[in-house]
Amino acid sequence: MQFGPGYGETPLEPDEADALTPQARAVFGDQPSKLEIYEAEQAINDEVSISLLTDVVAGELDIAALISDVFLRELHRGLYGDLWTWAEAGAEGCECPAGACEEVEAHVLAS
Repeated sequence: MQFGPGYGETPLEPDEADALTPQARAVFGDQPSKLEIYEAEQAINDEVSISLLTDVVAGELDIAALISDVFLRELHRGLYGDLWTWAEAGAEGCECPAGACEEVEAHVLAS
């Protein structure tokens, strides 16, 4: 007995495929597999992580910058904006609770 689809062939759900950016559709077509999108997300994550770690080591990003609302919104866009149409709206539609950044910074500095 054989099961289908095979590993890596599972297509995105229609609502997920509808949320792909035009750029992602140009690269992956109208019916990309979940594996293709996962691998693209991981590659972007790796690039963003290396860039941010480089900036932290160089002293260009400190704790206050890393936990700021602006940074978190830009991080969200950087991780998902090339693939997903909801990345921009998701980044704009959220707010850090009042005092959350200060609380996190105090905790990190106390450690």
